[in-house]
Amino acid sequence: MTHAQYYPGADRNVQNLYAQYPALWAASRFMADVNLLVLHTTEGNGWEGYASGTMAPTFTYDPRSHQMRQHFPINMAGRALVDAGVGTNRNNCAQIEIIGHAVQGGPLDAQAIADLGGLVAWLHQEWSVPLVAPYAFTVPAHRMSLAEWTACRGVVGHEHVYGNDHWDPGAMNVGAILNAAHSSSGPGGIVSGSVRIPGAPTFPTAPMALQEDDMGSYVFMGVANNGGIWMLAPGQSPRHLNGYEWALWQRLGAKLKIVPGTNIPDSFLAAELNIVDATIQPGA
Repeated sequence: MTHAQYYPGADRNVQNLYAQYPALWAASRFMADVNLLVLHTTEGNGWEGYASGTMAPTFTYDPRSHQMRQHFPINMAGRALVDAGVGTNRNNCAQIEIIGHAVQGGPLDAQAIADLGGLVAWLHQEWSVPLVAPYAFTVPAHRMSLAEWTACRGVVGHEHVYGNDHWDPGAMNVGAILNAAHSSSGPGGIVSGSVRIPGAPTFPTAPMALQEDDMGSYVFMGVANNGGIWMLAPGQSPRHLNGYEWALWQRLGAKLKIVPGTNIPDSFLAAELNIVDATIQPGA
């Protein structure tokens, strides 16, 4: 499959840093794949120059004018992350700076949500970026380990990235963006809706790391309104999967498996959490 290098919804001419500063974009910066999107906020109110391209992301989006710019090909490593000694920018990730402030979570109106969802849907279709946010967009947020960062796929924030210390884009409504991406991407075995399994909660105990043989014994939920993959299991409090577990869950089929007898606390489902990017299979 030939992957498109430019997003049709972005202006690729007005701030083409690839053409303006060719010395910054050696062939070695081309990545073999793009399976991750990193969200940033600029912490400003206007278009950035990115220090003559030396701090540039792949895209910039203005949620007020609803305009998007693409600065270089999608599979060329950006420069908006701290390198952290491990080539962080080259981890098969596209990056987008959203004009605004992390303390405001954007802000994003309905059109901005739709625009960002359209980009995520395109990345899913052209480059197979999963329509999932493996870590919650909260303040503070989970900061990935190197192993988690290397294994990570989907949509994350600068606040999650290994070896960095910024906390943008804050508590951005990534669930709404993913919902918009699902709407844009069309049918494909995706379930959008709610699930409620009645019963008294059986928790807490200390969470334990999942192994491949354990994966059939748990309930996994793609939760749209806080952007994470949650594990719900007998004897354990609900928690996010770590990066390794999430990658394993993806490799084994990314199925939402409802295991008979598993109790989910009513308080956890109080908001009628949405299931996304999953199909429902009965437990064995």
